[in-house]
Amino acid sequence: MRAERCKASRARQLKRAPTEMISRRANCKEGDWIALPLVRRGGWALGLIARYRAPSCLGYFFGPRHENPPTMDDTQGLTAADAILIGHTGNLGLRKGEWHVIGHHPFWSRANWPMPKSWMLQDGQHYLMTYDDDDPGRMIDRRPVSVGEIAGAIPSIVNGHVALAIKLDMAIAGNEDRTAA
Repeated sequence: MRAERCKASRARQLKRAPTEMISRRANCKEGDWIALPLVRRGGWALGLIARYRAPSCLGYFFGPRHENPPTMDDTQGLTAADAILIGHTGNLGLRKGEWHVIGHHPFWSRANWPMPKSWMLQDGQHYLMTYDDDDPGRMIDRRPVSVGEIAGAIPSIVNGHVALAIKLDMAIAGNEDRTAA
């Protein structure tokens, strides 16, 4: 009988554990620099939260790969043009404590970190989307366009924090491979 109660208690704990692990609020704001772990080849990368309204973020992400979590010293001189990936993501990496806020951009200005247009392909038709500047998860316009009109837009994909870290890891690895060649 005691073993069955212990089993039942453990089952309840396991069901509760994931919720308890992510119940904290994402303690970040626009203009915050973050350190995020790279999951394929290891190391760390740097990101900047350019738009935030829970649970949605738009971030600018940077190489190179860092052996240890980057610090504010590593952000010196970085601009939006230096980003190797710009993307929509949720705040789960921050809420789980896997992404770390390392500081706030000392001269934060939205104007220097714009909300890019996004594009998608659906049923053979390209679409260009505009997202709300105050809510990166809210699309406010979608219109059909030719393939030539999507230049400069980012793919309209909301990546989970792990998927975004994998994409960033691959982009950094591509830069490392080109540099080594």
